[in-house]
Amino acid sequence: MVYQVKSGKKELSEKAIYRLEQAEREAGIAPPLTEQVKAARSQGPAAVKQVLAGVTPQELWQTFSPEDQVKFALAIGDQIKKTIDQFIIDAEHLAQSVTTFRQTPTSQRLGNDLDLFARQVTQQAAFLKAVRGLAD
Repeated sequence: MVYQVKSGKKELSEKAIYRLEQAEREAGIAPPLTEQVKAARSQGPAAVKQVLAGVTPQELWQTFSPEDQVKFALAIGDQIKKTIDQFIIDAEHLAQSVTTFRQTPTSQRLGNDLDLFARQVTQQAAFLKAVRGLAD
């Protein structure tokens, strides 16, 4: 049956093909992922996408060299730091805007809701600053 599927004589659903590919990888009889991707490149982007669709993150991670894994992890860490920094800036600006707005007559009817919101945003920004400090 496997030969019939591989040769194209027997059609399987995408789900069945996915399960078959998973079983081959788990059994260790599938070609290495890097070879599968190289072979798929000659068939076009859709074939590469199909090969990668059935790959788990762990399998994909194993295709990287240890040096590339470190580079990738550091890049993710840098991006997380940048995102936290931007969130802190946005949160502080938002808290300041709410505080400024709170002092206007129009905001009097909103009352304690604005105060609570400003305190929560300020607390979240302070927490992220502490977390960011630990990351450095």
